[in-house]
Amino acid sequence: MTASVFAVFVKTPGLSLSKTRLGQAVGVELAQEGYERLLDVFFETWCSFENERRGQVRLVLAVAEDLEAARATQYWQQRCARWGVQQWEMISQVAPDADLGVGVQAVRLGLGDRIATVWSELELRGRHVFILGSDSPGLLVSDLESAVAQVGERSGVMGRARDGGFYLFGARSGEFDARGWKGIAYSCSTTADELMNVCGQAGLQCHSLRTLSDLDEWSDLDVIEQEVTVRGTASVARAGFLVWLKAARERVK
Repeated sequence: MTASVFAVFVKTPGLSLSKTRLGQAVGVELAQEGYERLLDVFFETWCSFENERRGQVRLVLAVAEDLEAARATQYWQQRCARWGVQQWEMISQVAPDADLGVGVQAVRLGLGDRIATVWSELELRGRHVFILGSDSPGLLVSDLESAVAQVGERSGVMGRARDGGFYLFGARSGEFDARGWKGIAYSCSTTADELMNVCGQAGLQCHSLRTLSDLDEWSDLDVIEQEVTVRGTASVARAGFLVWLKAARERVK
């Protein structure tokens, strides 16, 4: 069993549309390109983290589609090979017994159900388990290190998003009941507060990471740019994201 397992929630390009609200401002094609640049930033950050904790961490790609359909695209195999991810696997956000049909997208299920499915899978794989999003390009290796350091007995960790949600949550395996994910209201300003309340009811102290933004719509771009251009964090993937951001701004002039 791996010491720390992280599941990142993703949609497979070519099978699912991403960033649809952003697409209303910049167009579907450019929004999809932006999502892939976000993935680049995430994978670059993850690989640096993985190299620092060699053999102690594992990445799980929680895809929003049927697992076999996602595998067949070869997208994630190519992406992980490109960035040099060493220990990784794919699972679906759809429970195996969901009986929703082959190729179904997990987004037809509620987010709470999807997170609960993934959380249960993670607990079979690691002593410390974490979930995170792929659309907070301000995330740094130091944030992941802090998350690992703060998880302990009856002690979890959460990174809040500026919109009221969260970009990361982690706890010891077996200390947060997967059913707790199903009673939370998602995509609203109270999501992180509700998760904190669920932790309290379970007797789990929840430490906080720094607050970051996630990219959902056009109005997020200014703050996202500030987080990506923090001194000392320049990188190949972040430079690529900033090139995309400039193109997006040109599109909506």
